[in-house]
Amino acid sequence: AKTAAGIGGRFIEARLGKPSLVRETSRVAVSQLIKNPINSVQRLTGIGMSSQDALKGIVLEENLDSQLRKIAVSTAHTKKNRAPFRHLLLHGPPGTGKTMFAKGLAQHSGLEFAILTGGDIAPLGRDAVTEIHK
Repeated sequence: AKTAAGIGGRFIEARLGKPSLVRETSRVAVSQLIKNPINSVQRLTGIGMSSQDALKGIVLEENLDSQLRKIAVSTAHTKKNRAPFRHLLLHGPPGTGKTMFAKGLAQHSGLEFAILTGGDIAPLGRDAVTEIHK
């Protein structure tokens, strides 16, 4: 009984002690489906959703704006043609619209997204890849 309690305690501590690596995602959870069935079904099927601009609400320099628009268009075409995707790394100081662009790009292209932070991944070391895929 003492061993079982110890194992159970370590299991609970491991689950509660680790924060979820994914901070935000575009996937629809069962709880969201129950709370907002109409919105969730519209989001899943795309009914009533208009194709939106990936850069909606983001103010950029003209050169950067044209580069990011090209990325948005090519990503949408890649998804449509079922071609392999190229990776995209957005970097820069906080508050410059990286996350906003990533969300807009995913919605514009019909892709899913998951927001992670490096600070959550770095302490995991070699186990990071395994934890991300859970």
